[in-house]
Amino acid sequence: MQVCLQLMKTHLNSLALDQLATLAHGLTSLHTNKQIRLLQEAIAVLCNTRGDQLSVLSVEHKIYLLEEFGCKLQYTGELLESLWNQRADLQKWQQAVGFFLALSKTSVRSDSQRHDCLEQWCMDIVWQQYEWMGVDDIEALLAAFVRLGTYDGELFRVLGDHSERQSSNWTSRLSVWNLLADADYLHVGLTDRLLTDLSSNDIEQLSVDMQLSLLAFLAEAVNHYRTHCIDTQQHSDGIISTCVKQLSRTLQTPENVPAGK
Repeated sequence: MQVCLQLMKTHLNSLALDQLATLAHGLTSLHTNKQIRLLQEAIAVLCNTRGDQLSVLSVEHKIYLLEEFGCKLQYTGELLESLWNQRADLQKWQQAVGFFLALSKTSVRSDSQRHDCLEQWCMDIVWQQYEWMGVDDIEALLAAFVRLGTYDGELFRVLGDHSERQSSNWTSRLSVWNLLADADYLHVGLTDRLLTDLSSNDIEQLSVDMQLSLLAFLAEAVNHYRTHCIDTQQHSDGIISTCVKQLSRTLQTPENVPAGK
């Protein structure tokens, strides 16, 4: 690895913009250390000097640049504009999800009607192709929507439904539920399914972070069932009460209590 990184630094200045974008995107999957951070900073500087190569980039490379560097680039506005002009090549759900991820990480927002249209273009692609998405993809997209403050109740409903069909993993469903809740959307179907599955899952085996997210779920579930599901309230209260007691015992075990508490 050290030899590869040294070779990258040696030949970095000779790379074109598309090669730099691919390299920057690939580095994000590596464990970050000082050498990688320095390499990323050098790539950012070089990308800023190669704006004249923007017109020859593919949609994927433009999304990589937006995701990795965003507003650090001197030509971010032109980058977004070129994505709109090249929208005929932006047809896959992976590209649409990548665009939202990039936009959410860069905090680049524009009042341009064209940029708003680009977001809608990508939203339409998600609507048309969401059934191809896995649970991890749904989680990533929802996290991007939360950061962007994007709300589409009907899309959130179908993504929640799809995640329920896609995975039998209880913790994955809970992660999706929490992301939807962060977006101010309560998915009733996921709430019912998660509550039903509680009795057959070992809460003590969950990570502390997952146990804490489960507490948030239970609090919202109590409010939902007491407000909207009077007929099933007694049954749900029994499951929730049992789960809260179990969580209380688990979270108070010595290994889960921070030092000094």
